Amino acid sequence: CLAWSGSAITFQATDIRVDKGSGTVNSSDVSIATNGSGAIYAGWLDYRNGNFFYNAYFNSSLDYGQNWSGSDVRLSTQTSQDLMVISGGGSKVYAIWAEALGTGRNIMFRYSSDYGANWAAVQQVNTTTDGRMEKCKIATDGSNNVYALWKRYASGNNGILFRRSTNG
Repeated sequence: CLAWSGSAITFQATDIRVDKGSGTVNSSDVSIATNGSGAIYAGWLDYRNGNFFYNAYFNSSLDYGQNWSGSDVRLSTQTSQDLMVISGGGSKVYAIWAEALGTGRNIMFRYSSDYGANWAAVQQVNTTTDGRMEKCKIATDGSNNVYALWKRYASGNNGILFRRSTNG
């Protein structure tokens, strides 16, 4: 059993809105990461585009969360879920999510090497095409290795799948 003898953690005085969507924005599945040097990365899903299907969005702060970019970055254009954003250290940011494509669901990935200002094209991570891919997670070791893990739901062939990149 651990005993806490310190005082409470103090948060800043007011909330700061991170998403810059206009009108009614129905957000879900938030994710937060930091590079440890002032950059904070926020990701979430919302359906602001006039439909009831979630897309992945991103915003960043380079001053410990005091100010956020003036507009959000839309990471996905298809129905998305299970978004996770992580820092790769320095200016690198990685995002992974499950995306509905046709009758299935695939694991999608994007990265930025400039604090999230610009993003590389969307890449499909999974090579297995039978079943529905969901519940994805991502990690990095700070040495250009990026690891992806997800759940495959397939009739009689469920499982946990993994892929690694060595040039992240």
